[in-house]
Amino acid sequence: MRITCALWVCWSVGCGQTLYVEGLTATDGGGSPNPSGMVEIMGPNGPFLIDRYEASLRPGQGILGAEDQDRDDDGRWADPAVVAAHQDSHGLVADDDEVQVELTTVVAQSVAGELPAELSYYQAAGACAAAGKRLCRAAEWLAACQNQGEVTRYPYGPRFDGADQAGADCWVEGLAELVQPTGTATACVTQAGVYDLSGNVEEWVDYLDPNQAVARGGATLSAPDNATCGSSNPHQPQGQYVRTGFRCCRGGGGQ
Repeated sequence: MRITCALWVCWSVGCGQTLYVEGLTATDGGGSPNPSGMVEIMGPNGPFLIDRYEASLRPGQGILGAEDQDRDDDGRWADPAVVAAHQDSHGLVADDDEVQVELTTVVAQSVAGELPAELSYYQAAGACAAAGKRLCRAAEWLAACQNQGEVTRYPYGPRFDGADQAGADCWVEGLAELVQPTGTATACVTQAGVYDLSGNVEEWVDYLDPNQAVARGGATLSAPDNATCGSSNPHQPQGQYVRTGFRCCRGGGGQ
């Protein structure tokens, strides 16, 4: 049975339902539904889609652009396309007064086996917008990491698993110093199939002001207590930091 509503398309499968966001599944790569493999999560504002893997960049597409979209530090952004993609979810506002800012046009992708992109918050937001997505909100990221209401401390469960097997456990302290390819830690996955929410690279989520944005989840070299679902780390949004990356989201009341 298929029920088509104004906003949702519901597919009934047996006794359960899988809910997809109409018009929000990715259509790159030939127009098939959601070819980038985003995962649907029930978040605080309803269902949304989150990238299965930490973001890397599509080869040969676009320019990285300036690390800073707000050079006059007034809290407004130079790129109207990025603002349009993030105004509902992150409250971004466009700025007509910014000049000589090279806009970011690289395109984020979510695929296994690629090194995560380590970009500034501004560049990450641009890369998500270029892919028809946006950066995740902290509450959404947390819902995905905590397995949609089960409130697990780590994406794979309630307790730290020891992280002693390289290639299986989350890339945290003692297993790797350098960032590793996406999805290669086969046990670092949520019940819904989202990889690397703990360790590898911490991931940009919320923009607070021109001097502070938040990344979550810890990275390689992070101690276990600093790589939980609840772990967060503030940075300057214009900084490109080693081991700080991102992933993208769609839907959930934030486009």
